[in-house]
Order: sequence, then C-alpha cells, then structure tokens
Amino acid sequence: GKRTCFYKNDELIQIGGKMKRLISLIVLLCLCNTGCSKVDKTSQIPIVSTSEPDLAEDTVKLSDIIAPKYEETLAIMFTDDVVLDIDWGASSKNAVVVPESGYPGFGKPMLVIVSDPDGIKFGNTVTLETGYGQFTYLFKQKQDAVLSDSFENVISKTERTEIINFYEVTEKLFIFDTASGECFEYSFSGGTKITL
Repeated sequence: GKRTCFYKNDELIQIGGKMKRLISLIVLLCLCNTGCSKVDKTSQIPIVSTSEPDLAEDTVKLSDIIAPKYEETLAIMFTDDVVLDIDWGASSKNAVVVPESGYPGFGKPMLVIVSDPDGIKFGNTVTLETGYGQFTYLFKQKQDAVLSDSFENVISKTERTEIINFYEVTEKLFIFDTASGECFEYSFSGGTKITL
C-alpha cells in the first residue's frame, strides 16, 4: 500500500497500512477529547465493514460494506488543521454529502457542502476516513459557484453550467464552501481498494 513519510530529528520515517490508521485514530480521539476540532464528540461512522479489512493490502470486500443511513455520518474529513464530520443526505452539522453523490472509493463524483460561517481553509490534500477505509484526494482547481435551486449541484458563476456530472465514472471530490462561494475540486489519489 501507499506509505506516508515524515521527518523526525532529520530522519525520514515511513508509515503505512496499520500504523497510518492507528495514528489517524489517535489524532481523532485526541481532538475529540480536547474539544479543539469541529468533530462532534458523540459522532460515529455508520458505514462499516462487517469483517476486518486486510490492512496489509488496504482492501475490503464489497459484500462487507454497509451502506450509509440518511442523516448519519458518512465520513470524517481531514484537511490541514480542519477535521469535519460529513453526514449523508441532510444534516444539522457543518458538512453534508448530497444524495446524488457516490461513496468514497466507488469511482463516482461526490459533492460535500460545507456551511461554516467562519469559512474553512481547505488544503492541497483531503482525506476521507470511513468505517470501511481511508481515501485521499489532491487539489485540482477552485472556482466561484452557487448552489443549484435543488441543492443537488453547484453552478459555475462564469460558465453558468452545472460543475458536477454525477454520471461520470471518475472519482472526484467537490467541496462547496457556502461562506466563500467557492467550489474546490479534488482528484482521487488513492485509498482502500474495494474488491468483489
């Protein structure tokens, strides 16, 4: 699988698979316990695998994945210093995936609408952690946009057309920030493999 690298005392350290998941979990638990993140302390990720994923290969069987429930947490998003719960379909929280979206790892576009009055600085990398795996996306572009009347897509202010083609078979992550009116597009970089 892919490895994450960092430096400690000028020495290159590589981590991957189980260690990366453990570090993500520790960071999440620390943030939840200190209250210094936007993650709801009672949040759970309802999309789960009914069996342990093969962490050595970072794979999970499709038959072991349970679909998300409407208005419940789909994933936790990590980008720079931001950690957000993302609900499926509708939410009273700050971030929601519209129902027309695919799921992380399934090769379809996803639209996350973020509603934070202070605005959020999105980084060059976004990671979505679900109950069945971890998925990373790299920044591609941003553009000024508005939500469509149906709240199911975003409209480019310059081209006046829908930005997302939900019928496309390419996994992309679009994040619309209601505070700034910007739509950030990320391309899929890698993550847990879903097998039959």
